[in-house]
Amino acid sequence: MKNVHIKNKATPFFFHRYEEKIDYALREEYKKLTNNIYDTHKYYLGWADENGEKLETITGKRLRPNLVLLGAEAVGGNIEAAVPFAVAIELIHNFSLIHDDIEDMDELRHHRATLWKLWGIPAAIISGNAMLKIADLATNKNLKINEKVKLEASYILSSKYLTMMEGQFLDISFEKKTEISIDDYLDMIQRKTGALIEASLHIGAIVGQNKFKNNFEKIKSIKIIGKELGKIFQIRDDMLGIWGNDETGKPVGSDIEKKKKSLPILHAINYSKGRYKKELNDLFSKKRNLNDKEIKFILKIMDHLKTYKYCENILDMTWKNCYKEINSSSIDENIKSDLRDLGKFLLIRNI
Repeated sequence: MKNVHIKNKATPFFFHRYEEKIDYALREEYKKLTNNIYDTHKYYLGWADENGEKLETITGKRLRPNLVLLGAEAVGGNIEAAVPFAVAIELIHNFSLIHDDIEDMDELRHHRATLWKLWGIPAAIISGNAMLKIADLATNKNLKINEKVKLEASYILSSKYLTMMEGQFLDISFEKKTEISIDDYLDMIQRKTGALIEASLHIGAIVGQNKFKNNFEKIKSIKIIGKELGKIFQIRDDMLGIWGNDETGKPVGSDIEKKKKSLPILHAINYSKGRYKKELNDLFSKKRNLNDKEIKFILKIMDHLKTYKYCENILDMTWKNCYKEINSSSIDENIKSDLRDLGKFLLIRNI
C-alpha cells in the first residue's frame, strides 16, 4: 500500500454518532458533585469558564470514549453497557493531562489556561487525583454487564492506566538523558499514550460483546488495531510539536524550545554526526529553554537529515500494519470503514 496523505481534515463520522451519548454520560457523573474542587473539572472539560460561568463547549477530541463505543459496536454488542467505561477512560485521560501540564509547565491546553496556571500546582494535583477516582466510581455503577465481564474490563483498565503512568515516568527520566534509542522511545510512547488508546477499543469490545457469539478473534484484532492506532496518534503528535501551525495552537519548534525528547528530536540527535552531533548534545544539555536562533539551527539540521520524511515513513509503516489487520479481521464492514477513516484522520490531523 502506498503512503496515505488525506486532504480531508474532518473528524471521522462515528465521533458524531456517539457525541451526545458521551457528553450526557460525562455530565451525569457530576450532577451530584457540588464541592468546589469539581469546578476545576468542569472548567477543564469545557463546561464552564474559570469563574464557574456555564459554557456550551467541548474540549479535546474525545477520541478514547469514542473508541470504547466503537469497540462495543465492532463485536455487534451493547453500546449502553460500554458507556460507563467510556466515561471512565475519558476522565482518566484528562487526569493524565492535568498532571502532564504540571510536569511540562505548560500554561495552555486547548487554547485555554491550564489548571495549575489558574488554581496553582497543589490544587491541580488534587484535582487530577479526584478525577481519577471519579473514573473508578463510574465503572462501579455499571449494572448492564455480569460481574465476571466487569472484573475483566476493570482489570484491563487499571493495568493500562498503570502502564500509562510507567510511560510518563520514563518520559520524565528521558529529560536527563542524551542518548536514547528510537526503540526505547517507541516503547515509552506505547506505554504513555498507546496503552489507553489500545485499552479503549479493547474494553469496549469486552463489555459490549454479545454472550451468545464467539468474539475471540474479533477482540484479538481490535486489540492489535488499538495498539497500532496509539502509535500513530503519538508520532503524529510529535510531528505537530515540531512543525506546528495555528490549528494546533503550537508554534513551529515548540517542543524544541522545551527540549522534549520526541521522535523528531531523537532522530536528529541519533543520526547527526561530527560537529552537528556535539552541538545538539550541548544544546539539549542546557538548563534553560532554547531561543529562536537555536530552534532554527536544529530545524535546519532536521531538514538536512530529512527528519520529517523519516517520521512520515514510520507513520506509513505503522498504518500499513493497522490497515492490514482491519481488512483481514472478521469485524463488520461498516465498522471496518469507521476504523479506516479514523486511521486516515490520525495520520494527517492538525489538532
